[in-house]
Amino acid sequence: MQLIIDYLRLFRWQNLLIIVLLQVLLRYMVIIPLLEGSAIGDMHFVMLVLAVTTAAAARYALIACVEPDRNLTSGPGGRLVYRRIKKIWALVSFWLLSALAIALAAYVTSVYQYWPLVAIVCLVPVFSWVQAVYLNKFIIANHLLLMVLAAVVPILIWLVEIHAVPDPGAIPEKCLFIAGRVVYAYAFFTALTTFLREVLKDLEDFRTDLSARYKSLPVLMGPAAARKLGIFLTFIILFGIAWAKTVIFGEDMIGLSAYLLVAVMLPFLLVLFMLLGVLGSPRYNQIQQLVKLVMVTGVLSMLVLSYYLANGVIC
Repeated sequence: MQLIIDYLRLFRWQNLLIIVLLQVLLRYMVIIPLLEGSAIGDMHFVMLVLAVTTAAAARYALIACVEPDRNLTSGPGGRLVYRRIKKIWALVSFWLLSALAIALAAYVTSVYQYWPLVAIVCLVPVFSWVQAVYLNKFIIANHLLLMVLAAVVPILIWLVEIHAVPDPGAIPEKCLFIAGRVVYAYAFFTALTTFLREVLKDLEDFRTDLSARYKSLPVLMGPAAARKLGIFLTFIILFGIAWAKTVIFGEDMIGLSAYLLVAVMLPFLLVLFMLLGVLGSPRYNQIQQLVKLVMVTGVLSMLVLSYYLANGVIC
């Protein structure tokens, strides 16, 4: 039982749950109500979700192997590689999960003939290996890859769904346009929130990275400049939410606007105040956990959005 718990920590199960939640809610709360159905069968969708999630889990296993000093200090899975889970088994997990992800993506691709799907899933372990082996000291490379992957997850689900539709012309153009904007809005949110979390993680691990000679953002820019970057990212996220609330969702969705204000924008304002030092010296671990929580509440806003979509408020 303990070994299972260790592997879950190695794969960063909390992050994997967020990835699964994002895909499931996007399909059932946004895409299906707007398109009035889905051309992808439930079993094939499960395989698609598993392909994306196992590819992410494989990446986390590899990170724990190639950044041992950094993960040993504060990473979710690094110390386990040296104690209950040997490094060789973490590497085996990377290759097995990567193979499983590619096999699942290849099968779904063969059914719906959307070849970019298997290509993207294949590129994840390739880029992960290149970054881990040749650029492992450049933490910024890891952050940029994570940010891109965070954006790709919702966009990939959307593109596969659209490609599988037998007659896209039968779907009202307005519904397609709005669905696309909603998907890209959530992709923007998850990407920037992921990048912000990584910047905060760097600030937390600054001394460890400096001694281990990792080229993280605070090491390259200085802690003060990295903190200003975190403040800037928080401003951009707040502006993006306000823009989406007004332009994409409209002012008729009072319930959604209230939810976004209370559950997403106000916590991000708290993050902003904490980074500015208004509430005392920043505690980056606490801020990072708060950002992760707000990322979840932001994704859960699709539950509120689905009510308005089901009643035809937007389309």
